[in-house]
This record gives sequence, C-alpha cells and structure tokens, in this order.
Amino acid sequence: MPLTRPAEAREVALHPNAQKLLDTTVELLNETQIERINLSTVLQRSGVSNGSLYHHFEDFQDLLEQAIVQRFTKGLNESHAAIAKLLDITDETVFRDRVKAIVFAFHDQNRRPFRMARLETLGALMSRPRLAERIGRAQFESNMKQAGYLAELQQRGWLRSDIDAAVISTFMTSTFLGRVVDDIASEQIDPNEWSRVAWIAFQAILFGDSSS
Repeated sequence: MPLTRPAEAREVALHPNAQKLLDTTVELLNETQIERINLSTVLQRSGVSNGSLYHHFEDFQDLLEQAIVQRFTKGLNESHAAIAKLLDITDETVFRDRVKAIVFAFHDQNRRPFRMARLETLGALMSRPRLAERIGRAQFESNMKQAGYLAELQQRGWLRSDIDAAVISTFMTSTFLGRVVDDIASEQIDPNEWSRVAWIAFQAILFGDSSS
C-alpha cells in the first residue's frame, strides 16, 4: 500500500515548570557541550525547584535527554516543513525549481552549526542507550513522515516511483547531514561546487536524470 500524507500529530501541552526546564536545557545545549550541562545550572537559570524537576522527570538525565531529543526533532521538523510546502505547488516546473532551492539551502555553509549539533547528539548515543532509543525512534518517525510527503509527489508523477519513498527520505536526510564531512575539514571545498554536485545527485535520485 502506498504511503499517504501523514496526519499532523497534536502536541501535548506540558506543565509550565516542565516546559521551562526543557526550554532552559535546550538553551544550554545551544551554548555549550552536553557534558558541561549540570543540574545546578539548569535550576538556577530556570528558577524551577529541584523538587519540581523530579516531579516532572525521572531524574536530571531524563530531562537532559528529553531536551536533546527536542532540539534534534526541531531540526527534523524544519525539513518536514520545507517538504510539506511542496505539496501545495501545482506547476511541475515551479516544483523542480523549489526542490533545487531546498537542496542548496540545506547544504549551505550557514547550516554548519545545525549539522555540528546533530553530530554531537549522535556521538552522545554511544554511552547513552536510553537516549539512543529515543533518538532512533524520533529519526525513524521523521523518515516515515517525510516519506509520506514524497509518496504523494510520486503519485502525481513528479518524482520517480521506482525507488521506495522511505529510501528517498532516508537518503535525503543522510546527504544533508553528510555535509559535515567537509565542515570538519581543515580547509573546505568550494561550497558552490558542492551544492552543484549535490543537485546533480538529487536529480538522479528524485527525477531519474542528471542534467545540471
């Protein structure tokens, strides 16, 4: 059965103190390394009591991991939003132009902090099995949600249909993250050439052609 556009999940509102703890921890994750974040800093900055933390979370590590997942998922949702907007396009030429713009935007050098943050998260999974399970579930759900959008585009005949939508979805995400290989190099290659080559690859995967 072909994938169809997924229904948008309803967000469950958290208690204000729980949300404040999460927001504060995410802020700290954006400022420093995971290992440097501690309980006292989170409590001091958030103004939430220790007792409240243990009321809403199993322990500090549970809070930290949920914040890591929240930050990780935010990045995935940005990708979903960009792909979902493609479904509103009615002209195939405009559609292809928009896909090209997305490929160039997600491979742009200004997204380096986002890619490095994801790399840090993935590195943390080695010593955190519970976090690995949570991130793994979030990534799988993201792949399938994005695949649902792509499947609808395949049904229109705008994307090649001989490759499973879930495979295309996973390929897209891994390619965007793969840009980090150049991000960490002592000298980066020409970013315009990188994007041009990425677009050639995407045209082959998405449309079955390799024209530049």
